[in-house]
Amino acid sequence: MNINIDYEWEMARLQIAKLLDDATNRFDIASSYNFKEIGTVTSNGATEVEYEHGYNGVPTGYIVVGQNGAGSLYYSKASDSSKIYFKSDVTGITFYIATF
Repeated sequence: MNINIDYEWEMARLQIAKLLDDATNRFDIASSYNFKEIGTVTSNGATEVEYEHGYNGVPTGYIVVGQNGAGSLYYSKASDSSKIYFKSDVTGITFYIATF
């Protein structure tokens, strides 16, 4: 990964953490959660796609931080200790996601 992409993901992570922290005003979510980029998910309609998440355990959730068209991304089944599984309601859209 190049420095610009690393910087953009870090800025997105910090902005998400700030929004969530402002909303709850209870704790510093940036230090409570380990946001991790797993990159892009290119939708294939009702076909499940799976990605290695790289956590030592099961991730808590994900946030779509960008996409190149209209559509929804959703879990197709529960994540496990190595993979996260998605489906989409459209085909050919790229979703940029961060997991935590």
